[in-house]
Amino acid sequence: MVDKAVKSVLVVGKNSSVWNLIRDKVSFIFNEVSHADVKSFNLDKVYDIAIVFSYSDSKQQNAELLSALSVYVRKIVYISSMSCEYAEKGYRYNYPKVKLFCERYIKEKKNFESYEILRIGLVKESYENLKLSGCYYQTSLLSISERLDSICLGKRCSGNDLVIEVSYPFSSRFESLFHAVYKFIQRPSFLSFVITRMLDVGLKVVSVGWYGYSEKFK
Repeated sequence: MVDKAVKSVLVVGKNSSVWNLIRDKVSFIFNEVSHADVKSFNLDKVYDIAIVFSYSDSKQQNAELLSALSVYVRKIVYISSMSCEYAEKGYRYNYPKVKLFCERYIKEKKNFESYEILRIGLVKESYENLKLSGCYYQTSLLSISERLDSICLGKRCSGNDLVIEVSYPFSSRFESLFHAVYKFIQRPSFLSFVITRMLDVGLKVVSVGWYGYSEKFK
């Protein structure tokens, strides 16, 4: 049975790039606040659902945010990342490690009555300047907005997958070869992390999209 009751929805992270892209696509009524509003307890009521977008690269600051939010919210919907797979395999990239930390904090602390964790892939519209080549987990704006509508309004999704696997051709044989060498070097070890992060600086300058943890974990 579809739950037709109107739920109060709070969006945490009103300046999030992904939220700014889907704000006009969702059907539910919402209030939006910054992360600072939550941490300073500057909220006006208790909400049925909070949708939380990216916050800090500090585990401690994220823990403080989630703890403060639990005072006001019954259910949390945490927007996570498919890049958590790198953290689960022991890689040292901070963004996936923090995302995985938040997932586990929500599950283990049990400060909320219920939760949903949505791991999303590359949102192509937010990476328009990247030259995409290689294999990625990709998520469309439509699939995110539909999934959030389903959670907040009890609407049925149209069947669009939240995450799909996509492949883009390499621009040249040289790029394909360099990619193969990079992936051979890329390991969970500290030395590998240092070497690949140095290479990432150059790859970022030329707007290559597959460096670091952005590409699908293999």
